[in-house]
Amino acid sequence: MPTGTVPTPLRAGLETLGATRRVANPWLWDAISTAILRQVVRASQARKLYRTLCGTYGIAVDTRYGRLDVAPDPERVLALGDDQFATVSASFTAARCKRPRPTTNSTLHSGTAWLLPTWPSR
Repeated sequence: MPTGTVPTPLRAGLETLGATRRVANPWLWDAISTAILRQVVRASQARKLYRTLCGTYGIAVDTRYGRLDVAPDPERVLALGDDQFATVSASFTAARCKRPRPTTNSTLHSGTAWLLPTWPSR
């Protein structure tokens, strides 16, 4: 593992596990919501906002390691009011999530079609 790319405590923990691999986020909506939060604030603050948003409006999953809060689905985010975004200190996010409403609605109805690139026909 390259030394300069991973914080030392994280690298030490990963090395005890043996071979590890980072995988891309398979849920497009979670990736988009994470990116929206990250556009405005630094990484550490974005992580805190993400956890708060997930814990307040997301989906709770019980695991053998305890409760895991995952991102709210697109329908839930679209239904949130500005005051609800403010509750989790993400007022700036409300406009970014709701401005592209036609795009978001298309994502809801298109499903996995958004995961595949489309090329113009010749």
